[in-house]
Amino acid sequence: MCHLINSQELQINIDRKKYKVLEIYHNLFYPEAIKEGCKVATGEYLVFADPDIFYCENWLTEMISCHHNHDDVGCVGAKLVNPNNNCILDFGIGYHNYHTIHIYRGLPYNHQLCNNDIAVQSICSALFLIKHTLFDELGGLDYEMPYAYCDNDLCLRIREMGLSVWGASNAVAYHKGSTDIQNSKYF
Repeated sequence: MCHLINSQELQINIDRKKYKVLEIYHNLFYPEAIKEGCKVATGEYLVFADPDIFYCENWLTEMISCHHNHDDVGCVGAKLVNPNNNCILDFGIGYHNYHTIHIYRGLPYNHQLCNNDIAVQSICSALFLIKHTLFDELGGLDYEMPYAYCDNDLCLRIREMGLSVWGASNAVAYHKGSTDIQNSKYF
């Protein structure tokens, strides 16, 4: 059953001197929502974060560190962990013909194969860092892909520019995502 929320229920106590708040009361879908946020963002980096992400300590510092520690970095994603079993949901995406492969899915989050930053073909944008200037240069996300894979497309365009896509092994976050059928994105 879908419970519609009125705008009064969405009131959150946010310091509006420190944060810019966009109040949009219709569904923009992911690429358009990112576009609206990027219009008002003023920092050197953009960070995309799904609303069902639960952050572990130092996640942002680790993502920035990964970006600085490797050559020709276009973007960085986090190690996304299933909150039900502490196994990896996403830590890099690879391609084989027309199929996507979540490279480390199902391994324990601290498995020895996943303890170093990794260069990958694509990475999930549920927790994602990119320089603002690069995002603008690429024209943002493909708005013709409103439901899925616009992040994969962005990563492939980054790689076409000769830049790399990285997973930051110490930037860990739990991603509720498909682990919960009550997740609002499925209604």
